[in-house]
Amino acid sequence: MSQQPPGGPPPGQPYPGQQQPPGGPQPYPQQPQPYQPQQPQPYQPQQPQQPNPYGPPGGQQPYGAPGGQPPMYQPQAGPQGPGGPLAEWWKRLVAAIVDGIIISIPSYIIMLVLGVGYANTAEVTIDPNTGQITSGGGGFLATMLISFAIILALGVAYYAYMNGVRGQTVGKILMKIKVVDENTGQVIGFGKGAIRYIVAGVLWMLCYIPGIVDSLMPLWDAKRQSIHDKVANSVVIEIG
Repeated sequence: MSQQPPGGPPPGQPYPGQQQPPGGPQPYPQQPQPYQPQQPQPYQPQQPQQPNPYGPPGGQQPYGAPGGQPPMYQPQAGPQGPGGPLAEWWKRLVAAIVDGIIISIPSYIIMLVLGVGYANTAEVTIDPNTGQITSGGGGFLATMLISFAIILALGVAYYAYMNGVRGQTVGKILMKIKVVDENTGQVIGFGKGAIRYIVAGVLWMLCYIPGIVDSLMPLWDAKRQSIHDKVANSVVIEIG
């Protein structure tokens, strides 16, 4: 045991002129702990999460617009008819062009046959000064009337049966559209099919302007109907 030098301060007290370290006498420094390596944890594969059939867990919103709001773009469904959406105008136009080509082929053949037959049998006299027919013109007019009547009957038979009984012409079959009754959704029948075709034909013969209006009317009509559709109480729907 060491002895305190004479005249020195008591044990644990600083010499004169020295300050007491804060907190009192300092303890001896602690000995460093020996290094202990951590044992590695065994690998535990994570189990795949099962999809929640009732939606995201915890009431979270599904991916998409924040706050449960609908996405910015939502395709708008067109106006609905009995049995399906109403057909778009361009589909009706393409179907009408196809049907026009189909019906025009036999029409031109009939006109050609009757015209050639009349030219070979009739005696027509033409005034060389005026260029007018002076004799034999009645037979030519009768031939044209007969041709028109045959072509009209052919058109009525085609459109009345195909649109009225079957609900589809060849053009409508290609475009997957159909003529149906606007109230029942069923085919309109042969009679209304004939009326529908005759009204459209008469409108076209009235200086073409009523026919053009009739053809364009589905673009702004609420039911996408033409005039001949309204007369026949019919609409055209999409079926495919």
